[in-house]
Amino acid sequence: MFRKKVIYLLLVLIVSGSTKAQTFDAPYEIPRFQAFLKECKLQAPTSSTAATSADLINGYTTDQFYVVEDDKIAFNQSGELMRTELRHEINWTLAEGDRSFHGRLKFVEQTTNQVTVVQIHDDANAGSGPNKPLLRIYKHLTKSPVNHLWAAIKTDESGDNTTHIDLGLAPTDYFDWKVSLEDGNLVIDIEEEEKVKVDVSFWTFPSYWKAGVYLQNPGEATVYFDELYRDEMIITSLEKFSPEIYIYPNPTTNILTIDAGNNELIGGSIKVLDITGKVLQEIRISNQVMRLQLHENKGLYLVTIEKEDFVKTVKVLRK
Repeated sequence: MFRKKVIYLLLVLIVSGSTKAQTFDAPYEIPRFQAFLKECKLQAPTSSTAATSADLINGYTTDQFYVVEDDKIAFNQSGELMRTELRHEINWTLAEGDRSFHGRLKFVEQTTNQVTVVQIHDDANAGSGPNKPLLRIYKHLTKSPVNHLWAAIKTDESGDNTTHIDLGLAPTDYFDWKVSLEDGNLVIDIEEEEKVKVDVSFWTFPSYWKAGVYLQNPGEATVYFDELYRDEMIITSLEKFSPEIYIYPNPTTNILTIDAGNNELIGGSIKVLDITGKVLQEIRISNQVMRLQLHENKGLYLVTIEKEDFVKTVKVLRK
C-alpha cells in the first residue's frame, strides 16, 4: 500500500507543445521504434532478407518501408503472398516465461482480400517446428462479417489445424493491440479489451514475432504503425527501487506518480528527457510524492530523479 504523506502536487510537463513535430527520413531515426528495429531484419517482397538490422540502423528506407505523418512507419506491398515484414531476430519458447508484443496501427489501403499484420512464427531452423505461424492477426475484406479483424491460431503442434476467431470490426483509425503469452495461454487484446484467450501450451518450438504486411491474395495493402515494442522494452506497471522509491503506473495514459517512500528527496530534481537524451523539462522536488501529467504526445520518455549523489533513470511509456 502506498502511503499518502502529503497532498499530491500536480505538475504539468509541457513537452515541445508549441513546436512543430520533428520529421525523420528513415524509420530507424524515429526514437520510439529504435529499440525494436535494432533487433529485427526486414523481409521483402518474399521471405528473403531485404535489410539486416545493421541496414535498418543505417537508415534503410524504400517505397515499401518508409516514414509517414512525420513519425510513423508505413509498410506497403502488392502481389499475392508478397510481404514487407519485420522479423524479430530473438527466438523464445513458452517455457522461458510470459511475454507480450504491443503495437498501434492503422489500415490505410487494402485491395487484397486478406492482409496479415502480426504473427508468431516458429523458427524451423532452430527447432523441430512445422515452419508455420502459431498466430496470424489479419483483416479480411469479404469474409463474413466483412471488414473484420481475425486471429488465425494453430490448434495442434503439427500446424495442420487452424481456428479463425473474429476480433471485431476493423477500426478505421489507429488502434492498440497486444499479444500476450501467459501461463501457456495466448491472449489477444484489442483496444485494451480481451478478445482471445486460448491454450497453446503444445507450442514448444523456438518462435519469434513478426509485424508488417503480408498479402494472402492478389492486390495491395498499406498499413501505418504508430507504436511497436515488446514487453522487455518497458518496465513493469510498478517499479520499486532500492532505496525504496516507487514509480507507477508504467505504461501510463496520462499521470505518472513518483513516491519517494522514506527517502528524503525534497530539494532534488526530476528531469524529463526524450529518447535521444534531450532534456525537455527539469522540475524541483518539493514533496515526497509527486504526480506528473505527461504531454499528450505518445511514446517513450526518460525520467531521471536526482539528489546529490543519488541518480535514477527509468523509461516511461506514454500510451
